Amino acid sequence: MRAYRQVTLITSLLAICLVLVLAVGCTQQQAVSLDEQIAIARAGNEAVVQLNWDEYAKLLHTEALDSFKTTLMQPIEILARADNATDSINLFGSTVQLENLRNGTSEEFFTSLMTNLFTIVPDLSTTFTGMDNRIVGAVAEGDSLVHVVMQTKMALGNRTVDEMNVVTLKQDQGEWKLELSNKIEGIIMLVQQSLLQRRG
Repeated sequence: MRAYRQVTLITSLLAICLVLVLAVGCTQQQAVSLDEQIAIARAGNEAVVQLNWDEYAKLLHTEALDSFKTTLMQPIEILARADNATDSINLFGSTVQLENLRNGTSEEFFTSLMTNLFTIVPDLSTTFTGMDNRIVGAVAEGDSLVHVVMQTKMALGNRTVDEMNVVTLKQDQGEWKLELSNKIEGIIMLVQQSLLQRRG
């Protein structure tokens, strides 16, 4: 969890910087209604707190899902070669067929991995289900990006963290979809480290 705390601190600082930049540079765009994007961001927050990864995956941008799968398949393939695994691999307490991982959709990959991970790591589940997110506002960046600013309170160990976060939405074939949040990016880093450590 120490690595996750470090990621949280760094991404929180970046979020604050982004909030300041957007507040200065995009003030004139605030007249445009961003209710739709805020509603999607709120739905994403609710899905995460409920650990409903199937629903959350439906809200994610195609590029975000593809990036998630591509990033994590690399250490999985490295681990498979190190273990001389050709058919299946033990991944977070479950035996998974490599072909299913390779050929399944990015949405299926995301849902399966996140569900298994949060099942076997109680600390992560406790942290995410205990998050309290309050949306502060939103700003548009051009016609295809919207940044939703929120205040997040969460427990990390014995202390409570109060931070500002930014969730970005992007157009995906005419629909507004979520980019990966800094929390999910932190999970990706943790999983990468875990898989590469197993290789050794």
